[in-house]
Amino acid sequence: MMKQIVELNGDWELKSFKPVDQINADNKEWETAENWIKTSVPAQVHEILLREGIIEDPALWGKTEACLWVAEQDWIYQCEFACGEPAVSGGKAYLHFKGLDTLADIYLNGKHLASHNDMYLPLRVDVTGRLEPNNTLMIHFHSVHEYIKHLELPEEWIGKIRPSRLLRKNEHDFTMYLGAKPYLTHVGIYDKVLLEVIDEAEIIGTDLRVRLLDGYGQGTIKVTADGWGSVGECGLKVEVRDPDRRLVAEYSGRADRNHKGRWG
Repeated sequence: MMKQIVELNGDWELKSFKPVDQINADNKEWETAENWIKTSVPAQVHEILLREGIIEDPALWGKTEACLWVAEQDWIYQCEFACGEPAVSGGKAYLHFKGLDTLADIYLNGKHLASHNDMYLPLRVDVTGRLEPNNTLMIHFHSVHEYIKHLELPEEWIGKIRPSRLLRKNEHDFTMYLGAKPYLTHVGIYDKVLLEVIDEAEIIGTDLRVRLLDGYGQGTIKVTADGWGSVGECGLKVEVRDPDRRLVAEYSGRADRNHKGRWG
């Protein structure tokens, strides 16, 4: 079993645009567009603009208002990355976005790949069979303020619920309570972007339950693992180590495979 994880953290570019519903990511004008800012990720838009000297520190008194335009624009992150043979020719492959804030459309090699609308949850997209030796990844972040502007609320909600409450986004990005004045609405990539390639099997999720016995000198540990695999047989090994990393217990066994190729 082998799982390869590649961080797509360098050689990114960033550019702002007037809010649009959808971009033509396959349009060649993107290749010659000017005013791209070279950057790395994770980094949100305000961080990048501050580093480049385009804005002043929004945390300083009176400087936040001058940055309101940032969240009123759409922003495009773009990068190119190469893939090895397993990812291109047969390995199970995913693009894993650990943190996107907030409304995002994702394009791979000019084709729409996925949409995301939750800053609190990661997004993992199956790209098996869609990767090429050289790839272009583009993330289009939509202005949440433009989205709210066109949001239609039920009549009984008007004046009672702030439209921003309908977004899976930090509410302090829209208010001055315990935050910047007037407010600071973040946007962009705030956690890692990963390419994950699995050639045989992987553990997708685990559940760990610990119970101490009477006297607290002994206990029981129950581990449940769930995964995906393309091989006929798969084994699991669990090790329990103390704070000094000394082995105190271990278990090895066979994983059962269901008809959908998942392990449990």
